[in-house]
Amino acid sequence: MKPLPSIFIPVLLAWLAGPSCSKKTPSPEAAPPKTPVENSAKADATADRTGDAPVKTPKKPYPEHIRTIIASCEKGSPSSCQMLSTLFLKGVGIKKNRKEAMRFSTLAKQNYRKILPEWEKRCHQGDAATCMNAGLSYRDALGTARDYGKAVINFKKGADLYGASCEKENKAAACNSAARVYWLGLMKTKGLNKDPKFLKMAKSQVLKMFARGCDLKYAESCGSLGDFYRDGLMTKKDHAKARELYARGCKHAVAGSHEHKRLCAYALMKDLPVRRRSRKAPK
Repeated sequence: MKPLPSIFIPVLLAWLAGPSCSKKTPSPEAAPPKTPVENSAKADATADRTGDAPVKTPKKPYPEHIRTIIASCEKGSPSSCQMLSTLFLKGVGIKKNRKEAMRFSTLAKQNYRKILPEWEKRCHQGDAATCMNAGLSYRDALGTARDYGKAVINFKKGADLYGASCEKENKAAACNSAARVYWLGLMKTKGLNKDPKFLKMAKSQVLKMFARGCDLKYAESCGSLGDFYRDGLMTKKDHAKARELYARGCKHAVAGSHEHKRLCAYALMKDLPVRRRSRKAPK
């Protein structure tokens, strides 16, 4: 056998060595920088493994007055939660947000459910304000099943407590509250709102208690009674009498307050404004 020509020897050696020896491994290129999205995803994945919540970009804070009401709601005040639900639903003082409105509405129901037993307990111990709250909860099904019987029991208890404080202790605020329990509580409760005998008694109590409060220099009572004469609620319409009551309330109201400005302005008006929503008294 003849020896191979020397020119073929390098080719034969390269073929026997295989491709790994004939090709160079390419040098790794620098990895491209990660995008903010990739970094965020990595942070979230790391947080999931460690059990910590991922860091979120803080939302724009709500205005101070909204934050104050939210703090009250979170401490257990159902009325604050209910107010927030209305504000977010209608966009009053804050941007409309139906999701937040529903959230605070749910919180309001939970808070009503938690506090109702305490209200009833304090009502029976002589706290008139909690009687009104408990009555509204049962009448309007706030955090509990609707129960007109229990509503009436709590409303009457509150009216009696406020009435006694008004008559015996000459407390003007109690006179005003007694009138409101009859007007906003008992007279709007199903069953009583169609009882002629009860309504006759209740109307006399409303007018009597507001008048008593006004005599004791309680501006809100003067203004409320003035509204009744202006609109002809439970009494004959009499604008001259209404202006007289507004003038009395103007003297007793805190200077610069909304009530002070309203009563003083109405006292000077020749033609009193008519309410957009008529507050019809039960017949």
